[in-house]
Amino acid sequence: MNNHRTILSVLASICLSGCAALFGSGSGLGTVMSDGAAGSVVFANAEYPDYTAAAQHAVKEVRDGDEVWMYVKFPGPLANYVGTGKTTHPDGTVSETAVVTVECDASRKATDSDTTVAEQAIFLKGGNKSSARLENIDVTTQNELKIYLSKYVRHKSSFVMLKCITKNQAEPLNVRLLLKGKNLDVITSSTLTGLFDSGFPTYMKQWNAYDKVLTSGDILDNELPPIGKFSDAKIRDAIATTVQADGISAPKIYFTMDAWREMSSTRPNVLKERLIYAFALYKKDGQWMFMRAEIHQLMGGSGKWSAPSINLYDKDSPLDPSKLPK
Repeated sequence: MNNHRTILSVLASICLSGCAALFGSGSGLGTVMSDGAAGSVVFANAEYPDYTAAAQHAVKEVRDGDEVWMYVKFPGPLANYVGTGKTTHPDGTVSETAVVTVECDASRKATDSDTTVAEQAIFLKGGNKSSARLENIDVTTQNELKIYLSKYVRHKSSFVMLKCITKNQAEPLNVRLLLKGKNLDVITSSTLTGLFDSGFPTYMKQWNAYDKVLTSGDILDNELPPIGKFSDAKIRDAIATTVQADGISAPKIYFTMDAWREMSSTRPNVLKERLIYAFALYKKDGQWMFMRAEIHQLMGGSGKWSAPSINLYDKDSPLDPSKLPK
């Protein structure tokens, strides 16, 4: 959620005129050379144990509502192709990471123009709870991976195909999927023919559901912030009133800091400013949800704090009931 989700952001833009020439436009099995290595791709309408099994059921076309899995196989271990590095965490510990970027570009089949693009970085190793990632992959020994493209499934999927297709008109499309690895070089690519003459209402519904997870988080990953010692009845009431104005009834308000964070101000006629953070816990359609709040106040020449300015964010983040405050 918010800034720490930037690695999940979608890039929707017009593809440079050289895209088709660079990546080709074949369908079914497809490979792109990168540093002398080629990855092979097949698409299938179900989950299979591995690339070889999926290849027996390979498809070259996609229609609205079809299940679509992308299976990729490389000549050597994944570590030879994907991006690798190290991440330093806030507590000072360092962990190794392995990342692949999944990209989709969709263009009108009639003219191979008006391309829409979406991409997503997916961790094969490392990352945090909010990172998109595939589980149970050892990049040092395994040479295959598979990605679910048509619906959100925790630690198995990517949104790029849904995002890309639903930005287009109802018509046949060339839907190209690419993987980028070291230095964001393309390490494999393949194209599906999208038969969307009658539109894509099912994919639109599945994209909207996926987008909600991107915005609000997966219920299994979401955690409440720790509750602090700060307490102020007037501020709590102001937050509750703001939350209720959003259509939420009976919210429970918790502060997440032990004290205000005060700072000097460069604004005219303002002596200083202060911030505090909180969250509101509530039920919606029978599901526990929470949202976060940032409270901002100014102190002017009178020496009194202004009425609080309250910014609500991460609204309707689902929460597992087992994680409710005790």
